Amino acid sequence: MKKIVIKIVICICIIGFICATIFSLVKFDVWNPFSACFGMLKVIGRDNKYTIVQNFPYKVILSGPTFHIDEYMKEKGYEKSQKEAEEPGEVIYTNGDKDLLIEYSMNGYYGRYKIKEL
Repeated sequence: MKKIVIKIVICICIIGFICATIFSLVKFDVWNPFSACFGMLKVIGRDNKYTIVQNFPYKVILSGPTFHIDEYMKEKGYEKSQKEAEEPGEVIYTNGDKDLLIEYSMNGYYGRYKIKEL
């Protein structure tokens, strides 16, 4: 009886982890559900301006409502490019050598910025 209970608990944990990973991918474009969860807690719960939740294959930043991507990119040495992005919710930044495409979405509680190199 004990072995059956242990197997059921393990199956429930595995299914829960798979569901959390799928939710994290769909909602935040982040493979690690723990990173996304802790990032959201930092941004919403502790009034951090932003937190980086993924660096590879592209950078994902979760931010609070007071975060401004223009200031962040200026600190990193980038400025808005003259090139027009193809989709709404996208903007291109450049430092002369590299161009970065930033896909963003925001609501009243947090913002998500996905930064890809062009």
